[in-house]
Amino acid sequence: MLRYFKYIPVQGLNSSVFLSSSFLSVYGFSSAGFSYFLTVQDEKPSAVASLETRVSKVTKIVQICQVDSYLYSYVDLPLICTKNGVHYNILHAARVVRPGEELARDMFPDGNVEDVLMAVFTNTTGSQRVDSAICVYTMRELRAKFLENIKLCHQGNSSVSGGGYLYGTCPHQ
Repeated sequence: MLRYFKYIPVQGLNSSVFLSSSFLSVYGFSSAGFSYFLTVQDEKPSAVASLETRVSKVTKIVQICQVDSYLYSYVDLPLICTKNGVHYNILHAARVVRPGEELARDMFPDGNVEDVLMAVFTNTTGSQRVDSAICVYTMRELRAKFLENIKLCHQGNSSVSGGGYLYGTCPHQ
């Protein structure tokens, strides 16, 4: 039996999730069945931030399982880049790469070489950038930290950010 469907354009879309205008997506990639997004955003929620004149920024890495249509697997963590006591909090560029021979020897002494995330940061948000840094993270250490935070979230630790960014509490899985 042949059925005909009428196309009706979407006039509007309601969402229970609101991302403030100070949310910047810098880079995205896939690895081992997950999608990752690197963002720069206000460190405090938009309601609190609107009361302050100067809001500090934080760079986060977001992980979402690629087969999760409801975003229950959403989890994020701050992506921290520090050198000599200076915290570089603003991500400008990133790329997932396979490390060269010399870097691979230093980062993977066990010989199990895998992709790394290379990220370029600055330590200010204004036009007078004081300093910049390149930080390198292994996908192995990022996955381990995500897993640790997910476990803490399910144990009731509300200080970790896993789903709390969107819903205020750890979502069921």
